[in-house]
Amino acid sequence: MHGHPAKSPKNTNETIFETNAIERIHKLQLLHLRRVRLEGCYTNFPTGLRWLCWLEFPLDSIPIDFPLECLIVLEMQYSSMREVYKGTKSLPSLKILDLSHSHGLSQTMDFSYCPNLEELILVDCGSLLDVHESIGNLDRLVHLNLKDSKNLRMLPKNMCMLKSLETLILCGCSNLDETMKKTESLKMLETDGIPRSELWPGRNSSILTYLPCSLVE
Repeated sequence: MHGHPAKSPKNTNETIFETNAIERIHKLQLLHLRRVRLEGCYTNFPTGLRWLCWLEFPLDSIPIDFPLECLIVLEMQYSSMREVYKGTKSLPSLKILDLSHSHGLSQTMDFSYCPNLEELILVDCGSLLDVHESIGNLDRLVHLNLKDSKNLRMLPKNMCMLKSLETLILCGCSNLDETMKKTESLKMLETDGIPRSELWPGRNSSILTYLPCSLVE
């Protein structure tokens, strides 16, 4: 549903649908929305949804009654959200979370509620100051991209516990001031625009000394 000419408020490009318009699609697995607002209760929303792509999501958080327990991929780029949820929500099947360009996002979710996450993409989230420390418990996390989240100041110290992490992208995180520790599974590291002194404070010897031997790029 891309800019469908349904019931749209005046002077906006936003389209409004009621949730009961989708309730009867019982086998729905992929829902792709852009610049659309859903109004109403989500209690009877299809529970088998596997992939939700909702570009320009208009709310400040995902409604707590949205049934996403079977969701594998959640993409909400360019959203208006400030937090993922108000309260707690279990997403046991979630593998990919992409909230890139959500400029008002000020905090990440508690990752203990999505223990099977494999890819976390938070590109250009300008209001994000830190990442929830529960990220250190994501045993299956392979890809972490925080590119251009310019106000990010610190990374959790327990990130070194990410045993599966292979790609870490921190390009443009110019305010990062937290010491990095070795992540032994890392294969690709991008830190363009960050002074070495910010990543490894007080260390004057070769940078190669502090990089994991698993690194390829």
